Amino acid sequence: MSFIVEIKALSIVQRCAVVGLLIGAAVGGVVGLVVGVDVHAATAWFAILELGTPASAVGGVVGGLVGWGMRLRALRRTGRGNALNRRT
Repeated sequence: MSFIVEIKALSIVQRCAVVGLLIGAAVGGVVGLVVGVDVHAATAWFAILELGTPASAVGGVVGGLVGWGMRLRALRRTGRGNALNRRT
């Protein structure tokens, strides 16, 4: 199975979390590479890990929160989330 097919099989929350994690890791890795080469080229690989790992974690959390927001919005639109639509 390809990666795209497996991603499509996930729920919207999981899909957004995975995409956020991948984007965060890519951005953190590039920033880590630039910072690492600027500071000390011999240890640039460690800077990639040092900045890419937390960036991927933050990206996963933000992606998950975006996915939850999309899920709640879909529930409100379809009317299936009656408890969410009720105003108290």
